[in-house]
Amino acid sequence: MKASVSETNENNPVPWGRAGGKGGEPIREAGGRGQRPAEEEMVRTTEASENRGRQRELHRNETKQKNERKRTEAKKKKQPVQKPKIQSA
Repeated sequence: MKASVSETNENNPVPWGRAGGKGGEPIREAGGRGQRPAEEEMVRTTEASENRGRQRELHRNETKQKNERKRTEAKKKKQPVQKPKIQSA
């Protein structure tokens, strides 16, 4: 038979398993990463997300240009050599 929560808390004053904590973790102060305010955290994550988007776009553009260059060079190589037409007299 399981001991009730109140008995467990009386016998074991450690804060694990009490309401408010994630299962098995001790209750911690709110704040997450250090004590950074939530608004500041949102701004930081938004900026990081925008930077990732910018980097992705730059890389995509570079890749497009590189592929376009390769394509045009391949077309130049493929073009048949124009033979001079022999005019009949």
